[in-house]
Amino acid sequence: MLDIAVILAAAIGVAQLSGSEKWTPPFSPDSEFYFTLGVFGDDVTDRAPNPSYFWTKLGVIAPMRVLFDLFGVGPGWTLYRLLLILLIVGAVYYFAKWAGARRLVSLICSLVVGLNSAVLFSVGNTYFPGTAMAAMFVCLALAARFWLTPTATPWPIGIGIGLSAAWLLMTNPYSFGLAIATSGIIVLAGTRRRDGWLRAGVVLGTGVLGLLAGLSLFLIAAQVLFPKLNWVDTVLKTSVGIDYSIFTSADPFTWIPTATSLLVPAAAILLSVVGVLKQRGAALARLSLVMTATSFVVAVVWALWQGGATMEAQYYNALLWPAALMGLVAFVVQLFAAPVVSTRIGAVAVAAGAFLVLVPVAHLDVELRVRVIVLVFVAVLALVVLAVFRLPVGSGRSRWTRSVAPLAITGLLFVAFQTAQNSQPQSNGISWRIDYATAFEDSVDDVTLERSIEIEAWLISETTPDDKVFVWVDPDVGFISAAALQLFGPNTLTTSFELAPVHLVGLDQSRPDVLATYTFNPDAEQKIADELTSEGYPTTVFACETFEEYSQDRAEVKVCLSRIEYPAQAGE
Repeated sequence: MLDIAVILAAAIGVAQLSGSEKWTPPFSPDSEFYFTLGVFGDDVTDRAPNPSYFWTKLGVIAPMRVLFDLFGVGPGWTLYRLLLILLIVGAVYYFAKWAGARRLVSLICSLVVGLNSAVLFSVGNTYFPGTAMAAMFVCLALAARFWLTPTATPWPIGIGIGLSAAWLLMTNPYSFGLAIATSGIIVLAGTRRRDGWLRAGVVLGTGVLGLLAGLSLFLIAAQVLFPKLNWVDTVLKTSVGIDYSIFTSADPFTWIPTATSLLVPAAAILLSVVGVLKQRGAALARLSLVMTATSFVVAVVWALWQGGATMEAQYYNALLWPAALMGLVAFVVQLFAAPVVSTRIGAVAVAAGAFLVLVPVAHLDVELRVRVIVLVFVAVLALVVLAVFRLPVGSGRSRWTRSVAPLAITGLLFVAFQTAQNSQPQSNGISWRIDYATAFEDSVDDVTLERSIEIEAWLISETTPDDKVFVWVDPDVGFISAAALQLFGPNTLTTSFELAPVHLVGLDQSRPDVLATYTFNPDAEQKIADELTSEGYPTTVFACETFEEYSQDRAEVKVCLSRIEYPAQAGE
């Protein structure tokens, strides 16, 4: 029970007391698609001529939908974010404990991982990385349990890995592949006893059962949440012919030279090598090397196979962090071979002090040139490696080598990781690079989010589930969040006042009943209605509403709904 209390306290501290943001940017179309399905569910997909594949990501949408229904959007998201942090912190805590760490060291490791800006950025966004990260940490921790504890009962490990895998598959296929490949290699490589292969077989077999059970639960949820849609049919139709290379730069060297955040997974592999060289034969050191190296190799192979987006796009390369941070934890655990303090009061004091030191470092965000970031990072790693090999770190009689040196090294590594992540410059590549430091910046406009929810609720109230709604956004605007809540993108007529033949073809194919227009300009909705009418699609505006204080930049937004008739209907 004390372990559970410690994990809960760490999660609350990270979520509520670290100064991290509940919502993190960018609140982009993809994250808004998931968000609106969590808030409104099939009220959105019923009205979308092209619901696309977004609704199939039930690993993210289903838990949000349940929590939003029970507690409301704001409190529901706070609880979901806390749940994700709790799973991450808990997985790291038990991983450290299974690796032989004492409670205080396990807590420090949990804080180091929980306060990492890549983690907090991901769990603060309604897109998939936060959910995927939580499931990946659980999956990797359970696989590590099999490696580190040969006497552990194998079937609960397998069931846990299988359920985590189902959650990942229903969240994002890349995260599923990355976690399962890494966990599978760990299980197969961790067969050290005479009955090791039998135990590995039990893990893999029960893992399949857990996967099937988890998928069954999600498919039931799909029927409950989206009764008019077919999950299997949608996945089969939308997964064919996707060209992922359009999401990445043709020349990888347009973004690699400035991708300083990738120093983190690379450093995790280096630290694992150091651990193996320092403690030859140690199970934890070998596990760390297998985990970090496998994760990175699988990511590179997947990127080469799918065109590179998983390495270049920040949302995706953040999924390298679970294995990398687990590798860091393994290295830290090896440093603390002796108790840090001898009393419970001393442990509480050290834990509180660690939190107070780590939090401001987590906020670290300085503009540095790439060469400076690399030099600082390499210098810290060199200092750490030198200290590990030249000093009796974690052992010896002095308090310095038993306690102070391991704590100092842990802090230095945390500084290096945060610097590489938070100071990463913008990319010259095709993917917009996200600053992980925004995990601690109030950069999401809560008013815009609230107004967007109000607008979508109004649209739903003014239409019926039988109405199919297309979206049009004023060309002077280009995009607003409110339009994304009605699945802007696959359901967009155009963002121009002029209708090209391709737009009319799309109109005839999708045959929407209603056009929702979003504008900051007067009479824009009538202009597009007149344009449609002149093309032979009589269009009549039947409802308009102005929403004031839409955002910090715009005083108000006008949303109108127009009924569209088709040539055959008009002549009847």
